[in-house]
Amino acid sequence: MNLKQLNAFQEVMRTGSVTEASTNLGCTQPAITNLIHRLESDVGQTLFQRRNRRLLPTPEAHYLMSEAISILDQVQNVETKMRSAANLKTGELRIACMPIISDLLVSQFIADYVSTRPDVNIYLSSQPSQQVYDSLASQQFDIGFAEIETESPLVDADEITERCVCALNSDHPLARQEVIHLSEIAPHPLAIFLPGNSTRLRLEQAAHDCDTDLNIRFEMANTVSRFPLIEAGLAWSLASPLTVNYFEHQWNQLGTSNIVFRQLEPAIAYRTAILTPRHRIPSLLAQDFSGYFNNAIRQVMGSLD
Repeated sequence: MNLKQLNAFQEVMRTGSVTEASTNLGCTQPAITNLIHRLESDVGQTLFQRRNRRLLPTPEAHYLMSEAISILDQVQNVETKMRSAANLKTGELRIACMPIISDLLVSQFIADYVSTRPDVNIYLSSQPSQQVYDSLASQQFDIGFAEIETESPLVDADEITERCVCALNSDHPLARQEVIHLSEIAPHPLAIFLPGNSTRLRLEQAAHDCDTDLNIRFEMANTVSRFPLIEAGLAWSLASPLTVNYFEHQWNQLGTSNIVFRQLEPAIAYRTAILTPRHRIPSLLAQDFSGYFNNAIRQVMGSLD
């Protein structure tokens, strides 16, 4: 039994005529008759009796008709979904992303992307950068975004590198300078990432190269957590382009913050990557979103240039 046979059978049942069925399906009468005969052979049942030049369905034909309708409807539904998937209108995306960016910026990217795709479902998981790598390495996610803190043979990483800036209170004595050298700001109280963070390690290396010591007073996981300390004039901090974007669009909506951002020398790289599983063929939808996500992130990261 195959779909051609079921299509021919359904049309004969619907019209009661091989002639009309052949016309509607765009094939010859002998072809329809042959399909019906082969179907009867496959199911081991007589499906039609001919009386007075009319085809009369047997009880078995009526039973098969109900099953055929269900099968053909399912096939049509699959075809419709596959066409929609090819047109990037349906499907599921699983995304793993580091915190804060996941909850705010990436959520906005997703909202923009699915606004014209009502049948696209999104699973977004907020995870530390190392865990994002592990999630993509397990091949369970379509795309990830994280700080570059490791490498994995199971993950492809499309790196995006921008420079960090110095975030400080507008009343800070160095705030009047457009460019601040690390040796100038290092003696002042610093709020920085937790030990082992890759960006912190690059800052510590830069301080070593400048033959200066950092005055670390506060250690916190992300820059947003350090904003109140900067607002209070208790510390300065490094800020990534993504954090500056968050500050401008979320934190400082009323324009009353006294946090300012200045160029820091020498440059401290902020290295992130868009991650994809290396040994999993991406869907067309995943490829399209990955390109969209890549462009959106790069626009935000380059907005301070």
